[in-house]
Amino acid sequence: MEQAGADGGAEEIPPVTTDDAKEPYRHSVDLRFTTPGWLGRFYFDLRMGHDQRGGTRPYAVPVDVTRRNRVIATVLAQMLISWVAILGLIFMWLFQMGCGAGLGPDMPGRAGGPSAAGTGGTGAISVQVAWPEASAEMIPSAAHSVKLVVTRKDGGEQLGETVIPHGTETATLSDLPAGVVCVVTATAHPNPDGTGTAQAQAVQEVTIPDGSDVPVSFSLASRISTVELAQTELSGQVGGTAPITATAKDESGSAILVESTWTYLSSNPGVACVDPSGVVTYITPGTVTITVTEEESGRSAVVTVDCSAPPPLFTDGPSFPRIANVYGSNLLWWRWTDSYRAGWSSHGEYWSKVDLFVGCGYGFHYDFAPNPTRDGYIPRLQSNVAQLHSVNPSAKVLSYVMTFESKESSTEVQDDWWVRDAYGNKVLSNGTLDWFKVDPNQPGAADYLASHIASEIFDTVGVDGVFTDDETWAPGSGTDAVNSTLRSAYPDKIYLCNRWNLPTEGYDRFNGMLAEDEIKRVYQDKPGYTFDSFMDKYLTWSSGAGGAGRTPLTTVVSAYPSSPYAYDVPGWSTAWAEATAGMDDAQKEEFKAAYKDNDPQFFRFALTTTLLGNGYFAYDFGIQRGSWWWFQEYDAPLGYPTGNCTQPGDGTRRREYQGGTVVVNPTGATITVTFPSARKDASTGTVASQFGIPSRDGRILLYGTS
Repeated sequence: MEQAGADGGAEEIPPVTTDDAKEPYRHSVDLRFTTPGWLGRFYFDLRMGHDQRGGTRPYAVPVDVTRRNRVIATVLAQMLISWVAILGLIFMWLFQMGCGAGLGPDMPGRAGGPSAAGTGGTGAISVQVAWPEASAEMIPSAAHSVKLVVTRKDGGEQLGETVIPHGTETATLSDLPAGVVCVVTATAHPNPDGTGTAQAQAVQEVTIPDGSDVPVSFSLASRISTVELAQTELSGQVGGTAPITATAKDESGSAILVESTWTYLSSNPGVACVDPSGVVTYITPGTVTITVTEEESGRSAVVTVDCSAPPPLFTDGPSFPRIANVYGSNLLWWRWTDSYRAGWSSHGEYWSKVDLFVGCGYGFHYDFAPNPTRDGYIPRLQSNVAQLHSVNPSAKVLSYVMTFESKESSTEVQDDWWVRDAYGNKVLSNGTLDWFKVDPNQPGAADYLASHIASEIFDTVGVDGVFTDDETWAPGSGTDAVNSTLRSAYPDKIYLCNRWNLPTEGYDRFNGMLAEDEIKRVYQDKPGYTFDSFMDKYLTWSSGAGGAGRTPLTTVVSAYPSSPYAYDVPGWSTAWAEATAGMDDAQKEEFKAAYKDNDPQFFRFALTTTLLGNGYFAYDFGIQRGSWWWFQEYDAPLGYPTGNCTQPGDGTRRREYQGGTVVVNPTGATITVTFPSARKDASTGTVASQFGIPSRDGRILLYGTS
């Protein structure tokens, strides 16, 4: 029979005999098909033919064939073997890919590399967790558990899970498939059972060893992505408070629970400070930023805080300090552009800074009769007043009218109006040699005054009102009747009166009173004068309390420095006359100027006391008046008051303004006052948060440092 070669093929098989027939079957073909060696060297048998005897035998069929049949059979068999071999190769390739065969020794499924399918053994992961102090950043202080989840790297199948409660430092995840590359995710949660919004998370990749543990430790990075503020801008008034609401959020926008890990930092605590709980207190006007930081993640956000003064009690009239000129403005006589006073580039420069003119040069002492000299300057007065109102609309100009004295030469004072002594002699006024007292309560005097004020002042020059120098005024008096008559005819005019000391009545009859140097008598402790009694009267007259509803309020506090020529010094009139004999007006003003800064403490005391109410302040050279002095405190930008006068209990009196605080110390000892932020002393320029206010002194303490 033909033998198959080494490369495979067909070979004849020896005939098979049986027990009952030893004769071979003729005319049959027995074939054995053998695969090539590179396919594994296996074979199968095939016999083709016809059994003429009708019997059967294993693996053989007797046939009569021709050579052609043998050739066909051989070709078909080899084709079948080739197809089987190809299908086998494809099957083996697919089988190896499905089992994770790789291209290199480090790939899973190859010798020397981890396998996603595992090696058949098991291993474990040993986890170490260090629970830090609350201030550390490894795990948020609010976390009460760490949840561990182990998943396959390829496919994400979860292989294990456990929760490490707070206080437990180790955990082991066992029975994990060895050789598998897996991902260990550790997440910090606020609840002990591993629930609640995740606060922090860390991920590590490990390969499970066969038969042993792989150690893993975590330093969890916070999952806080942003800090969100309920408001990025806050605004409020001095003394108010507002909370900052901050929320820690992850990348998805979910809120993260945190415990007391917020810090708040103000860029200027003197403007707005913030306590550890996030409550902002508005201290002084200004703008600051407050940085809100979540400590453990380091994430922060910024809120802008705008602090403003409380709304003012009013905004009508000039801002404070309000400055008055008493008796010496000379609006009638001097031109706006001229300059007759040292220190001023023009009269207009000074006039435009004054808020109230008590007398304007156009005044009367029972001498309303035509006066060519005086009357010829009326157009100049009208021009100056118009220009004044254009640059300072709040300024008020009042004409002066004397009601209780006149020169003896006056032809308008009726004989029975003069005040006489027991001998029938006219009584001198204030010890002067040429002024005598008049009683305006005499019949006809009130009508005379009312009619001439109306015709010669209101109807002629158009000033804002009238100032009556009237120490005799009282409810029901003759001059009270003058005011009643004028108010009925000219309700919009201003009516200011001088009673020497502030009265305790008449609030509804005048816009204000002139407290002519009463504060000086308080300062000097004159009998019958106390600070408290003065303040009771002054606050009523200057604030509209007690039924004083006439506006605008024009109460004036006047004062003067100590000098030998003050009218409360014996012989002041004679001393003044002798000292200034032969001097012109300019020389007299220079003489007065030497006393401008003679008594700075009293000046501050008088000014700040005035600022406790809504009055105007005037400070010049005693009864001689008319000095155009200007002090740096006059330019203090206080704005308008935001509150009334208060007594905080330390002995001081205070009042808050838009621009700062006015403090007066009327006691006999120094008082220290402290503020939450730096203030600037308008008198000395000192910047501090604490000031010692001497006895009988006062300060304007401005917000800020500039």
